[in-house]
Amino acid sequence: MPFVGLAQFFRREISGFACGPDGADLVQLFRCPFTHGPYLERRYRLRWRRARQTEHAERFLADPPHVPLPGTAVFFLNGLTLSTYIVRLGSLKGKHHLSDAQLGLIGMAFAVAALACMQEVGPLTARVRQ
Repeated sequence: MPFVGLAQFFRREISGFACGPDGADLVQLFRCPFTHGPYLERRYRLRWRRARQTEHAERFLADPPHVPLPGTAVFFLNGLTLSTYIVRLGSLKGKHHLSDAQLGLIGMAFAVAALACMQEVGPLTARVRQ
């Protein structure tokens, strides 16, 4: 599994940014998507590169994955419903006389429900792909 890119910084964009080893002018920060060890540590990797060697890397990149219409629809509907919910959060709190703790508990219930749904939906999508 490849590391996930978190950030990259070019020397030309940051004043006072020193060159890296062997004249590298680009630094990239990557993170392993998995946790490791008994304390669930994250692993990071810092890579120094020369920008001129990486700026024309299109030939190395694979085509982006195709997201089917149902996946796109789910993301659209989640964004639509959650954005309207979050915007109205203050008025809902006042209307139902909720404390900060009660409102936090409701938010946590959404997270628990999402995790429970993921456990059920994962095997279903595996069956649909076959």
